[in-house]
Amino acid sequence: MKTGNFKRFGVMLDVSRNGAMKVSKIKHLIDCIAKIGYNSFSLYMEDMFEPEGEPYFGYLRGRYSKEELTEVVRYADSLGIEVFPRIEVLGHFTNLVRHPAYAEIVDCDDVLLIGDERTYNLIDKMFKFISEVFTSRVVCASIDEAFMLGRGRYMNINGCRDRFDIISEHVNKVTEIAQKYGLTPVYCLDMYYTLAGTDHYDVNAVLPQRAIDSFPKNASVEHWDYYNKNKAVYDKLFADHKKFSDDVWFTGGAWTWNGYIPETTQTLDTMRAAMQSVIENKINSVMITMWGDNGAECSPFTVLHLLYAIRQFGDGNFDMDSIKQGFFDMFGYRFDDFATLELPNRIDRVPDNFKCKHYLVPQSPTKNLLFSDPFLGWTDAAVRNGLEIAYDEHTGVITDAKSRAGEYAYAFDVVEKVSSVMELKMHLGIKTREAYLANDRNALSELLCVYGELAERVDSLHKSARTRWFEEYKGHGWEVHDIRLGGLKTRILSCKERLSDYIDGRIDRIEELEDEVIEYANNDLSDYVYRRMPTMCDL
Repeated sequence: MKTGNFKRFGVMLDVSRNGAMKVSKIKHLIDCIAKIGYNSFSLYMEDMFEPEGEPYFGYLRGRYSKEELTEVVRYADSLGIEVFPRIEVLGHFTNLVRHPAYAEIVDCDDVLLIGDERTYNLIDKMFKFISEVFTSRVVCASIDEAFMLGRGRYMNINGCRDRFDIISEHVNKVTEIAQKYGLTPVYCLDMYYTLAGTDHYDVNAVLPQRAIDSFPKNASVEHWDYYNKNKAVYDKLFADHKKFSDDVWFTGGAWTWNGYIPETTQTLDTMRAAMQSVIENKINSVMITMWGDNGAECSPFTVLHLLYAIRQFGDGNFDMDSIKQGFFDMFGYRFDDFATLELPNRIDRVPDNFKCKHYLVPQSPTKNLLFSDPFLGWTDAAVRNGLEIAYDEHTGVITDAKSRAGEYAYAFDVVEKVSSVMELKMHLGIKTREAYLANDRNALSELLCVYGELAERVDSLHKSARTRWFEEYKGHGWEVHDIRLGGLKTRILSCKERLSDYIDGRIDRIEELEDEVIEYANNDLSDYVYRRMPTMCDL
């Protein structure tokens, strides 16, 4: 089924970042996108399936059986939706390579060892499984972000080689295996830009002709971009990609990977420019990703309004009033109610030296501040220097929107609870340190009540997140959030107990509160990776 001027207009669901969505919920998501007018659906699986003889694939992470995937494919097919897999064939094998069984085929970090027959035997098994389950003959074979390609074990074995030659050999070998099973691979080209010494949004990048000439003629390419708001950037990069293949895909994003908070503004601003370019450059395959980076904390259903808007963009409709009315007419929900869910990441005031480490990446202040330790609190420097977010106002707005969210109220509830926690937590570290350094035991005594109330609110968030998780996902992966949110509550109560001990004279000092909190990376709060948030010690 062709959609408008597009051969494919689809949605990609990430099921690899701790959250393996239940088959029943995948079907519900497919219902939604079919209703909106999408005709394709992709599962980002990494190792979340069961190739023959590979017991460690998706081990203890909720991997999908052949029967489960077949059920998804058949259901989608009944609605005219093509389902195809997105897997990795080079990097991003972070979880798999933890197992010693794969040690000999690791180049460096999570990158597979190119040129080793054992690597290609593994990829062969992966493609064999895919070919038996998916009726589509397309596979997105990702070779993205393999930054250490050829610099580890590969270099020890083969010496220092031109990395364009290395990746070209790999892409051609993988394509050969895909063809063996009647599959057409789609490759992203960001590593080609990386090897050229730039990033993959660099319009001035010069890719060597030999890399273009050696690219397999029977493969497709995709340009992925979740960041740019400038149509001219897309235009130039599409032109570059067309040098590699006549079949160029575009992969954009509905932002679900910035912690608990979905990003409406970032999504609309980037996808508006992207789709204008897609239409003008006659790109006929478009996929919209919903990544679950670092724990799948954000419900994919919180961006239902964005999936609708993007599909409208694809039809050339950029009128937001029309789009909002159309979304309400189709689903019975207010577009702006879903848009309120980004409020906790809306920064009302920033310090003068506030700087994001990457100009394209939106800030993720709420997750950073949520997991920032009350006594250590490296993000407290940003708060001390003037960072302000009106959590007390945002909570009420989200509560009101939740009352109209119907079957998705459970997902709104999580964001509401996050905002409620942050009402108390945002300034707590600053207040605690100031009172301690001033030896103001009365002020510290008053803060004990705040710590107690905060622990209760974190407990409510934990319960809300649990409800959301088991509504949408298999049980695997929830242990991560038990550890994170349970650990946060325990730490808050531990800090409260130590403050009480200090106030009552049972201890004479709290060493952590005597350390000066210094500015970290110009108060950059764009990081969304948990392990870098609570502590400067190993986690």
